[in-house]
Amino acid sequence: MLRFVKHSLISFIEYLGFVHRQRWYVKGDDARLQFRDPHVDKRSKHHYAGVLFNTRSGSIDIGSNVMMGHNCMILAGKHKDVFENPLTFKPNIDSGYDIKISDGVWLTSGVVVTGGVTIGENTTVLPLSVVSESLPSNCIAAGNPARFISNKVYEE
Repeated sequence: MLRFVKHSLISFIEYLGFVHRQRWYVKGDDARLQFRDPHVDKRSKHHYAGVLFNTRSGSIDIGSNVMMGHNCMILAGKHKDVFENPLTFKPNIDSGYDIKISDGVWLTSGVVVTGGVTIGENTTVLPLSVVSESLPSNCIAAGNPARFISNKVYEE
């Protein structure tokens, strides 16, 4: 009983916005979210801090050694733009907006990734960028929409 009261109190305080526990959130089907990194435990949800995964309109495939900053949003959800009949309106499209994040990608804080994109290996996306088009490997991208800025230079 004490454990239930403790978790209820923490959830209420978190709802009010005073406490932010380190975990991610999944909107949609949890089975559509795939991690290829063996260190990420889907059950504990404590690897990424405050990241929102929306899997309503596609699957999300995340490679190994991917880093995500606070408050990133990976949104495979898509709404229909055409209202044919208000009685038969379905707000979400079921598939076709898959997201693939390759190995070694770094999404810094506040990055939004929309559905239907692929981010290449070892790419860095700078803060508050919106990735709405696919990005190549080994590059730095920024902006809204996120665009290629430069190639990464590796020192030997």
